[in-house]
Amino acid sequence: MGRIVYSDDNLLSNIIKLAKNDGYTPGLILGQNSGQKDYVTHLACTPVSKIKENKDVENIKIIHTVKKISDIEEIWLADHALQVTRMLPGGMWVLGLFIIGPGDIFSDQSCHSKLNSILFSINKHLSSNPHLYGNGPSSEKLIFHLSSSSQKYICKSFDISIAGSAYRPVDWRFQGHNKWHQIECQYDFEQFAIYHVTEKRANLSLKKQLKEILNRVNDNVKNAICVIDGEIKEESAILENTSKGKKEKSELYPLNVNLYVPNELEVFSEDDLKVVDLIGEMKCTGVLSSIVFLHQKAMVKEVIQAVKEDIIRSWAARLEMHWDSLVEEEVGTPEEVMVVHEPPRRILIPLPHSKVAFTDYLFPGESSSEALIFLQELLGIRGNESIVLKDLEGQPDFFSDIENLTSTEPSKSENTIDSSSSTNSSILISGILVALVTLILSFIIKLYGNSHS
Repeated sequence: MGRIVYSDDNLLSNIIKLAKNDGYTPGLILGQNSGQKDYVTHLACTPVSKIKENKDVENIKIIHTVKKISDIEEIWLADHALQVTRMLPGGMWVLGLFIIGPGDIFSDQSCHSKLNSILFSINKHLSSNPHLYGNGPSSEKLIFHLSSSSQKYICKSFDISIAGSAYRPVDWRFQGHNKWHQIECQYDFEQFAIYHVTEKRANLSLKKQLKEILNRVNDNVKNAICVIDGEIKEESAILENTSKGKKEKSELYPLNVNLYVPNELEVFSEDDLKVVDLIGEMKCTGVLSSIVFLHQKAMVKEVIQAVKEDIIRSWAARLEMHWDSLVEEEVGTPEEVMVVHEPPRRILIPLPHSKVAFTDYLFPGESSSEALIFLQELLGIRGNESIVLKDLEGQPDFFSDIENLTSTEPSKSENTIDSSSSTNSSILISGILVALVTLILSFIIKLYGNSHS
């Protein structure tokens, strides 16, 4: 059985409007992979250059077209893929690339090496940050070409894991709107252990300390047990068959997911205890909201994987944006023993004519109008602020967070378990009951003595 792609028919009409006989327009295929089937949600043109139309800095024209395929730079699409991946919900990836332009790119052997090189570059770029889960489960990537002269299209696949792989035909089907399951979950950082800044860790930069926290959250989420609508489902079960009796089968309704982190009882002796001098501590507080979308025939294991990947991808994207925005790495000064950091919060942007929503992030003080600029630049979608779901996560309550952290003053040293300890309980990462709730997300760094960078 060959590869099949399902896509909303409105996407075809959108890209036909971009067709030009005197140039080539490259872009990314975004969507979901499930075995030999792909479900495409959006086709995003890649910006190749920007031109100021006048002295007004705000009035910038984005160019998407080049004269020849050989003029396409691999880094353009690789960077675009990395930026777009941060905006994708878990369970969705960059599935490949598309080209709009004259002729037949598959019959021109000189185009093959360029197209293959672009796909390899995208794969390498997305692999640079494994916590973004940028590379999907399939190594077989799509190449879609729409002829601007005939307005006919053809799609083929290329396996980047096989040296000298040949192009394979793909059955691309434009059809009515695909149906999507909406899955909702929350990850509560209150259950996450405080990160203790030891003398050894004090020499690490804030970026490296945050990466250690990211790795811990990643392990925590990976080991969690996923409960869907209050039940543990068989991973091989089809999701649509798990919702008996609630609503009509033709209607897909939001499903709630809870994550439980199991802990095994371990017995430790006094030899396992040691005294560790602490310089400070870092506490993450707030709730990360997760909303993912799965195709109609998705299996339970796909839901579990999508939710977990979404939580890690979102947290990794926020931390990356946060440390890139910092002017300096200093945690604090002797006069400032308490430092509060607020990573950007998540907002949702529904795609036109689709139930699926992509993600963007707003720093404190930013408005949703700024997200619309990136939406147009990276996805080619125009809209106004009314389409943005900006109440998914609210502003942090810093005073409450600081009061909780300072309610008990720890000593400079603590008795700790030398190995990874755990308690005889299951920690609940509470599930979301409605799509839009007020949330907070921040992390606080507390120093016991002098500061360290």
